[in-house]
Amino acid sequence: MHIGSGQGVGGFGQERGATESLRAPSLGGDDPPRWLLRALILAVSASLAGCAAKPSRPITVIEIVAPRPPPPVRTEVVPPPPQPIETVEWRPGHWQWTGHDYVWSPGQYMARPDDHAVWEPDHWVETSSGWSWVPGRWR
Repeated sequence: MHIGSGQGVGGFGQERGATESLRAPSLGGDDPPRWLLRALILAVSASLAGCAAKPSRPITVIEIVAPRPPPPVRTEVVPPPPQPIETVEWRPGHWQWTGHDYVWSPGQYMARPDDHAVWEPDHWVETSSGWSWVPGRWR
């Protein structure tokens, strides 16, 4: 079986016989062979293809504003943690605004993102437009 003629496959070498395998030319000499340069360019191009900046989606922020203050915070009995206390944090209960009234949301344990993370609890803040909800966050 005859593989090719003239320059051969990819511009390297001469004709090859059926029993001869297709292999890269030897790496001897000072200059890298063309196949190596092409392979390197292709590899770098392929790896950078995923690095292109993608447009970010717009972030929807919903501000919750209630027309009146929330009821007093309920006293909760904090249960024992379900996991070692170093891995969880208690999120206290709070009042949620439904659009018509406040509903109590009981406290719960949350997985701590790292050993040093501290939870800033959710809370209500009085503003000029009513009472605004400030979501809790890790810091």
